[in-house]
Amino acid sequence: MPQASIPNHEPSALSAGDSASWVIHHSDYLPDDGCSMSYAFARQDEQHVVNSTDNSDGGHLLSISSAESATWGAGVYTYYGYIIDGAGERVLLRQGKLNVLPDLLAATTGHDGRSQWQRILDGLKAAFEQYAISNGAVSEFSIDDVTRKFNSLEEIAKAIATAESRVQHERDKDLLAQGRPTGRKVYFRMLR
Repeated sequence: MPQASIPNHEPSALSAGDSASWVIHHSDYLPDDGCSMSYAFARQDEQHVVNSTDNSDGGHLLSISSAESATWGAGVYTYYGYIIDGAGERVLLRQGKLNVLPDLLAATTGHDGRSQWQRILDGLKAAFEQYAISNGAVSEFSIDDVTRKFNSLEEIAKAIATAESRVQHERDKDLLAQGRPTGRKVYFRMLR
C-alpha cells in the first residue's frame, strides 16, 4: 500500500483474514528518538499485540497481516495504543474499539440463519439450564457476544419470556409479509 494511502487512524472494523495498516505521528515520541508504539487488542478470552515499525517519515507504522487477522476470533476488541519511550517508560496514547467480523470466505459451517432474537433466546435457555445445574455457581454467560450476569433463575426466566415474545413477533411479521396467517386470532368489534 502506498504510504500516502495509509490512514492515520486505527481501523474501526476488520474482517478476519484481511490486512490493515495505519500510521500514528506524535511529535513528542519519534522513532528516531528510540520510541516505539504497540497496540494491545483485547476481549474477554483473547488478546493480540501489534508492534510498530518506523515508516521513515517520523511516524509509527502499525500493520496486521491477513495471516495474523485470520487467527482472530470474531467480536469486539478494546484496543490500547501505547508508546515505549527511549527511557523504557510506557505511555498510553490511544484507546478505542475494533469490531472483528468473521471471515466469510473461509466459513465452513455455513450461515447461521437464526435471527438475533432467536440466538438470544437459545443462549438464555442454555444459561437457564447451566444456572440450574450448577445451583447458581455459574451465573455469568456470554449470549450473542454480550456478557451478562444473572442473580436468579427467575431473572433468566423473565429474560426468556421477553425473548420468546420478540421471536414470536418476528415470526408473525415474516408470515404476514408472505401473505400467510399467523395462527393467532384477532378479535375486533365494528362500530356503526
